[in-house]
Amino acid sequence: EGLLETMREPLLVIDKNHRVKSANAAFYSTFDVPTKETEGVLVFELGKKQWDQPRLREALEKILSLQSSFQDIEIGFDFPGGERKIMCLNGHRLMQSDIREELILLALEDVTAHKLLQERNDTFVSMASHELKTPVTTVKTLVQILQKRFESSEDTMLVEYLRRMGQQIDQLSWLVNDFLDISKIRSGKFEIESDLFDIDSLVQEIVENYQLLSPHHTIRLEGRANVRVKGDRDRIGQVLINLLVNAIKYSPKASEVIVSCSATR
Repeated sequence: EGLLETMREPLLVIDKNHRVKSANAAFYSTFDVPTKETEGVLVFELGKKQWDQPRLREALEKILSLQSSFQDIEIGFDFPGGERKIMCLNGHRLMQSDIREELILLALEDVTAHKLLQERNDTFVSMASHELKTPVTTVKTLVQILQKRFESSEDTMLVEYLRRMGQQIDQLSWLVNDFLDISKIRSGKFEIESDLFDIDSLVQEIVENYQLLSPHHTIRLEGRANVRVKGDRDRIGQVLINLLVNAIKYSPKASEVIVSCSATR
């Protein structure tokens, strides 16, 4: 009890029936509740039942039976005056050796500021990624046109510079897409499309595009799958591009990359 009182974080001790045994001063200060409305009360009844969350119920049920702990369960609490805070809950099983009573220690951390900062960062990354995609795509297209125009030029230095420029633009494009995907995943807006498409046309499209960007390798496409698949065409395309780029990147002394396409049933 003395240790609990020295902690700055709000702490609760509850029994195996999920009733509050005690709370420290930081808990009462944070939630501004009297002792009589806390001790002996079912934890799910606290704060006008704001604690009654399915994830917390499940975690508390398991913690004693499995003799385990849990971390990072986030709960939003509405405070008087309209203030809303996000609290992160961690739970740990305790045992009072003298009376063999099983208890649970709940530690709370106010992560409101951290979540707000994370949301702002995600918003910035998302906006920046969207704004960067258009100029990067435009520059990439212009470089491809120049590469096609000067591929037979006697100015080998110019051809080499265009090739290197194309590689750097590809890397920048991948970085932009990665940032965009990360921001979508964090915000819960990352979606996988599911449509029927011709896998052969996708493979051929990727091979033709990267043949332009890799003049020092001959990319040869062998075989056809002759099937339509259901999935996210863009995401599957990214996987194929990764495979092709790695094949080119890690075979600098080779002159040919073979892409074999077939259906296995």
